[in-house]
Amino acid sequence: MTVRTWIITGVNRSFGRRRMKEQLLKRGERVAGTTRNRNS
Repeated sequence: MTVRTWIITGVNRSFGRRRMKEQLLKRGERVAGTTRNRNS
């Protein structure tokens, strides 16, 4: 299986955090995320 790396914007918000990031990590994918606010 090929492990892919995903870049997700808005990982501190509900869709990016709960849906995309968690599902991808469960599948064994690599995730890089960004947020608008450094303190989020």
